[in-house]
Amino acid sequence: MDLSKKVAGYSGIVTFSDVHAHAKKLKKGIRYAIKNDLFIVFLGDLVDGHDKPLETVLTVKKLLDEDRAVLVIGNHDDKFARYAKGNPVQLKKAQQQTMADVPEEKRQLFLDTMLELRNHANTAFTHRLGDWTFVHGSAHRTLWDDRDNLTKKAQHRALYGEVNNEYDDDGFPIRLYNWIDEIPQGQHVVVGHDRKPMGNKLKKKGPLTHGGAQGGKATFTDMGCGKGGKLCLCVFSVDGDNVEMIKHEAI
Repeated sequence: MDLSKKVAGYSGIVTFSDVHAHAKKLKKGIRYAIKNDLFIVFLGDLVDGHDKPLETVLTVKKLLDEDRAVLVIGNHDDKFARYAKGNPVQLKKAQQQTMADVPEEKRQLFLDTMLELRNHANTAFTHRLGDWTFVHGSAHRTLWDDRDNLTKKAQHRALYGEVNNEYDDDGFPIRLYNWIDEIPQGQHVVVGHDRKPMGNKLKKKGPLTHGGAQGGKATFTDMGCGKGGKLCLCVFSVDGDNVEMIKHEAI
C-alpha cells in the first residue's frame, strides 16, 4: 500500500516494531505519536509475548478504523487469523499462553478481532512511502516488480523472513540475509521480526542498518518488546517523496 496520501498533513511517520501484547508500552508509544503528530506504521506481531493481547489488538484496530495507522501483517498475527478462520492451525506454547491471557468470555472477541485486523483495509504484507518499504520479515526480489500483487514467495518472505528450514540450539529458525543483496539501489527496507540480525542483539543497541550488494539497505528494528526488551519507535520525516529516518526512541 502506498502511504503518501495517508500521511499527508502529518509531521512524519513512526514505526512500532513487534509490540507482542505489551499494551502499556503500546499506549505510551501512541501518546508519543500523537504528541509529535506522527502517522503510525505497525510492523506486525501484535501478539504472543506479554500478557495483554486483547487490549493490544483492540487498541490497534481502533487506530486502523480511524485511519490513524496501518498494519504490516506479522507471522504471529497471521497464524491467529488463520486459526480464527477455522484453518487447521496448531497453537504452540506462545499461542496457548496468549489464549490463556484472554478471559474465557472474551476469547471469541479476540479471535474475531485478529481476523478483522488481517482483513482490514489498512493491513497489507507491505506498505511503502517514497523509496522506503515497510515489511515484517524481509523483502523478496519480486517485490519491486508488482507491489500490489505479491508472489507466494514474496508473501512468505514478508511473514517469516528468509530461512532455510533449520533451527538453532534455542529452537529458533536460522535466518538468512541474502535478501538484502536483492534490494535495488536507492531502496530501503524496514523490518521487525528479527531480534538478532546477523548475530547483533538489538535489545540494547537499537536499530541496525545493513547495506546490500546492489546498494539498497535494510534496517532491523525489533528490540524485543514483550519479551524482556524495548519497544522501538523509528521516526521518519516526510517531504513529498523525500523520506528520511531521523531518530529512534526505545520505550
